[in-house]
Amino acid sequence: MSRPEFQIRKGLRQQLLALIKKRAHLVNPVRAVEVTNDPGGNVFVACADAAFANYLMTGTLGHFPSFWKNTKVVISREFLNPVAPHFVS
Repeated sequence: MSRPEFQIRKGLRQQLLALIKKRAHLVNPVRAVEVTNDPGGNVFVACADAAFANYLMTGTLGHFPSFWKNTKVVISREFLNPVAPHFVS
């Protein structure tokens, strides 16, 4: 979250991470998937699938399909603008 392209001020970044920690739940994917151009990215899709996630946030959209089942793959800005616009400067 401290990457310059996120443009999230330090104090707000800490609040966002606290919010994510409070709302997060751990998942253990039960099945492997092979849908990305980057084999290392498949585990993130498998986790999103196991969590029935609405969004999968990535910095490399080109490695992922636009959607996996009901999970939309987005960049951070696309996720943060509607979900937490006050965190973005």
